Amino acid sequence: MPQTLALAFKVKAEAEGLSVVRVTAANLPPSVGERLQEFVAESQHGDMEWMAERMHERANPSHLWPAARSAI
Repeated sequence: MPQTLALAFKVKAEAEGLSVVRVTAANLPPSVGERLQEFVAESQHGDMEWMAERMHERANPSHLWPAARSAI
């Protein structure tokens, strides 16, 4: 996301009442996916079967949205 676009988004979000707004790269370290696997393996997800079924997609935003470069 170009810096000016990120700044414009932050200004607008703050004007709408959000107190904290951050823009970052749309990727996560591998440790996040590993922790999600542990979480599901320990049945910590309860009745949320979709979490187990879509674990690969949920482990990293780029799996859900391949074209995404930034996350807010």
